[in-house]
Order: sequence, then C-alpha cells, then structure tokens
Amino acid sequence: MCDILSRTRNPCTRSPQMAILRFHSNPTLRSHRVKGRFVLTGSTCDIRVSSLRACPLKPRIFTSMRFIVTTRSKDTADEIRWIARDVPDLEVRLGSFESLTNFDCVATAGNSFGLMDAGMDLAVLKFFGLHIQERIQKRIIDDYCGEQQVGSAFLVETGRTDHPYVAHAPTMRVPMNISGTDHVYLATWATLLAVRAHNRTGARKIETLVCPAFGAGTGGVSGIEVGFQMKIAWEHFKAPPKLINPSFAQNRQERIYYGGKTGFEKPVNRLG
Repeated sequence: MCDILSRTRNPCTRSPQMAILRFHSNPTLRSHRVKGRFVLTGSTCDIRVSSLRACPLKPRIFTSMRFIVTTRSKDTADEIRWIARDVPDLEVRLGSFESLTNFDCVATAGNSFGLMDAGMDLAVLKFFGLHIQERIQKRIIDDYCGEQQVGSAFLVETGRTDHPYVAHAPTMRVPMNISGTDHVYLATWATLLAVRAHNRTGARKIETLVCPAFGAGTGGVSGIEVGFQMKIAWEHFKAPPKLINPSFAQNRQERIYYGGKTGFEKPVNRLG
C-alpha cells in the first residue's frame, strides 16, 4: 500500500521538484526504482525524492552459473553450437566431461532405475567410482519408490572436493529411442532446477554445471533437436516469469512444441 502525501504534477518526469511517498510494509516498494532519502518511521517508510520515476524492474536474469554441454561427436557439437549461436553463455565442448578440469557438477543422461552400465552413466562410474550408482539407486528407492520419472533430477555427493556433485536426470525409462518427444528439454530443465534448489541452501554452491548432449546417443535425437531443447531450457531458466497466465503457458508450449502425441503426428522442422 502506498500513500502519496505530495507529488509533482508529472511524477514520471525527472523534475527537480520534490515528492514524498509513504510506503506501508509492503514489498511493492522493491518493484520500483526510486532515487532519494529513506526515513524509517515505525511500520511505514517515508521517501523524499527530488525525481520520481515509477518504472517496473525487468525480470531478474540468472547469469552466475556456467552451463557446459559436452559431446564426443563433432557433428553433434557443431549442430548444437549452430543452434545456440545466439546464446553465448551456453558453452559447447567437443570431448568428454573428464577432459574438463573445473566443474562442480556433472549430469548423467540416465534411465529411471539408475542402471549405469553404458554410455555417459558408465563414464561417470569409471570417473567417480561404483558408490555413485549405489547412492543414486538408494535415492530412487527411497524417494521415487524404485522408478524415477523423466522430468525429475536430484544430486548426490561424489566425495571429491574438486568435483563434488553428480546430477541424475533420466531421459528415458529404459534405453529406447526418444526422438519426437520433449524428454531432452525435461531432463535439462529438471537438472537446472535441481542445481538451483541446491544453490539456495547448499554450503558449497555449484558454479559450473556440465551436461551431456541429452538424448543424442541411445535416445536417437538429432543434434539439431538436442540443441533446440537444451537451449530453450537454459533460456527459460535464466529468465523466469513474473506472472503466469494462459498466454504465457501457450507461448512456452509453442517453443518446446513436443509433448503428448504432437511430435509423432506432426514432427517440427526447426530449420524451416
């Protein structure tokens, strides 16, 4: 709630005339840029300003975490780079995650049961040790009744100080082709949210996250589609909405496109 005690004729100009606003204990004060002197008086706050511009702040953009996508396939790397050419903070590296010296968390392109016997999962086990699978499967049993759904993710500790976390994010229930689905987006989105939740309360923050090219191996998803879905998830993560309404939901679904039977009935041409 805000009472305007006195104001200029046109408060949205940069006039040197004075204006006094009294804000009651209400968070709307933070949604405006106001230059002036703050005088706290009990449960209210008087603001004396020489220029008043009531202009809503832009949505807060998350930019403090590095996001790296790795792949051993040159074609896949080139395709993702091309798709993400307008998103400079989405880094694409040709090679394995083990070749990176600095990262805090690496995500696995897992399955719903934590069976880590091939591909990226096996590479993670070889790098960190068999205890990673044991911890992941225990979490799946304890928290997901034995089957972790696509679109969820969690972190486990590795026991190492240089690379302290692994994120487990299923892209499929069991190994299968997932082309024509939004599973790449869902796995990327879930991983980003799991890291975000950790960084809110964790003593050691995750500053660099490494993900594989979700779905590009066993999943049979093209590099172009992998790039689109991972790029969209990253863009959505960096700029969360201030308001949710039907238009917002529809616009987001139109960007992702896939979901339900849509991808199978009418595959989208991302380059068209």
